[in-house]
Amino acid sequence: TNWGNVRDTLIYSHVLDSQESHGLKPLAAKYLGIPDDDLTDLKKAVISARRQLTKENYPKGEEVEADYWLAGPELEEYAVNDARRTALLYAMYVNAIKQEGNKRAKENLFVQKGYLAELSPAWQVAREHALLEKVYAMESEGLRVNKSLIVNKRRAFAAKGDEHAKRATSIAVRAGMPKDFNPGSSKQLQVLLFDKWKLQSVKATKSGSESTDAESLERLLDSCSRETTAGKFLQSLLDGRSYLKACSALDEYERLAISYEHVHKLHPSFNQTGTHTTRFSSSNPNAQNVSTDKEFSLREVFGPSPGTFWIDADYSNLEMRLFAYAANEKRLIDAFDRGETAHLPIAEELYGPREKWKGLNKDDWTKSPEYKKTKNGNFSLIYGAGAPRADKTYGVPGAYNRIRTRFTRLSEFMQETINKAKDQGYVETMFGYRLHVPPDRAYAAVNYLIQGTAGCAMKYAMLTFDSLTQSGKMLATVHDELVTEWPKSVLPGMAANITKIAMEAPGKLIGIPLPVDPDLIEKCWTVKTSIK
Repeated sequence: TNWGNVRDTLIYSHVLDSQESHGLKPLAAKYLGIPDDDLTDLKKAVISARRQLTKENYPKGEEVEADYWLAGPELEEYAVNDARRTALLYAMYVNAIKQEGNKRAKENLFVQKGYLAELSPAWQVAREHALLEKVYAMESEGLRVNKSLIVNKRRAFAAKGDEHAKRATSIAVRAGMPKDFNPGSSKQLQVLLFDKWKLQSVKATKSGSESTDAESLERLLDSCSRETTAGKFLQSLLDGRSYLKACSALDEYERLAISYEHVHKLHPSFNQTGTHTTRFSSSNPNAQNVSTDKEFSLREVFGPSPGTFWIDADYSNLEMRLFAYAANEKRLIDAFDRGETAHLPIAEELYGPREKWKGLNKDDWTKSPEYKKTKNGNFSLIYGAGAPRADKTYGVPGAYNRIRTRFTRLSEFMQETINKAKDQGYVETMFGYRLHVPPDRAYAAVNYLIQGTAGCAMKYAMLTFDSLTQSGKMLATVHDELVTEWPKSVLPGMAANITKIAMEAPGKLIGIPLPVDPDLIEKCWTVKTSIK
């Protein structure tokens, strides 16, 4: 394909308004007044044809979309209309991008940012288009999976999931619930948790009843001791669900794996405009959900193809680092300079010197409960949690106000960013990419800025990596990680160094050190060797 001539309306749409739907038909209906009647007519024709196939015992696709080819004139009309939509939207967007660039230049929002003077909307569109070819190559290469291990791991996970479900049911029955108690029933969970055990509801459903979704159950578990009957029940219930969720993912891996002689591969889609920030989303399967949790890890089934090795490079404390530098909070920046994390000064502010922590883990203080609670609390702060939610997450009454009082630059930065979102309707990443913030979600403005900057950094890193080597291939981007594959003829140290240079380059553009920790992977994704 001549990638230099490829244009995608999804990209134009995201650059101009990151919040709206970027689908071809919704955009055409909104801006061009073209209805989607042709899609309705097409589906009706296909459904009718599929009925006939059923009568004749002829195989058909799993979904209606798989059998579009069965339609006659309806398919032709649909194809012509989609081409028309695309051409008209492209013409509209080229003009809109130019006008938006002129408008922003007059507003002087990026002119005085040095190198960022080039980051006009047109420049951002060009960057995303340049990335299309790299992402396509990454998807085409795919990730090798061990299919026999998938089967064995799923069997083990299913057994553990049943074990935890039985344990949760046994606890519930002993607490007075019926013998046929169903841990998947919201009504029975509500009776057990809120009527019998009198736990405090953390969230309500749209109908006003107590929520029993996964997030609510996790917050309930955090609010009570794991040694209580309720704590043991919730832990078993959540563990059981985690195993079953892992089983579902393994089922999907097995179904989607493609055989290439003696090697099986998955080819996830990586969607550049799949989130309201600049982060990638992923599907078929979702590579962002390949768990790193040791107990529920799915990474064991992935590994390099014969004759190759992987370099897995992960940004070190990316979001918290961006948060500290964006706010110019010196105490947190100093912690990074000392080789520690920005979570530590906040943890010591809440719990006192680490040497006096009650749950101190002498082997690794980052595994202490005080540190873990602080880390979760800090992320809730970035995500826009208010005082009640943040205090619960930190596990310290008044933690939210204490942090905002003691770390004044953090507090000022958060408020300034929220105010900008309210006044302007958007925030800008540190790379100049504009992200629209819904009026009713202005509290999430800091999260948009941090996540958007992190997403931009990864995209710049991917483009830089591609420009530095022809030997290495990008396989996947998972949040703050970039996984690359190399032939064994290349020295692992050299491969790690090239990857590190590429991923740390974006930080130099914005004046923030973004260190990367590369690991060598030779057998499976869970067995890593650090390369310094």
